[in-house]
Amino acid sequence: MRDMGDASAEVWDEEWRRTGRVGFPLRRRATLVAYPVTLAGLVLSALNLLLHGVQRDLVGDLLWAALFAGFIGSGAYRFVAQRPSVVVDREGIRYGRRKYLPWSAVRGIGIVSGIPGNRSLLVHPWDRSAKGVRLNQQNVRDMPAFQQWLATVLEEQRRTAG
Repeated sequence: MRDMGDASAEVWDEEWRRTGRVGFPLRRRATLVAYPVTLAGLVLSALNLLLHGVQRDLVGDLLWAALFAGFIGSGAYRFVAQRPSVVVDREGIRYGRRKYLPWSAVRGIGIVSGIPGNRSLLVHPWDRSAKGVRLNQQNVRDMPAFQQWLATVLEEQRRTAG
């Protein structure tokens, strides 16, 4: 079965109408592409430090080893657990465990920005001092379609709320 984030807006809408909830787990394909690139950057950074005369010592080596182990462990966990996930339900929009905006607090859905492969959109809250929820391509491949679908869901929620 493919990830919901790789499906079309019609599939999302069908799931929304059927269950009142659409979950977008971390897309494994997107993780497999982004993870090696980031790891390569980390390795090149370490090599650059070593080649340009940074004095090596046990503490520095242990710190780099801990950084690599943490990065690899974190990436493996994200890949297996497919987290953080985006959940759109009748209550609001949730990204991961900590970021949540109820529909009543959503001012609007922002525009899609960023470079291809790393595009995102911001869900704007009414309270301008609060942070919005930034959603990205690691969960949903077709960001313009996702933006339109979210705007439609927001409008529907506003109509039914009052």
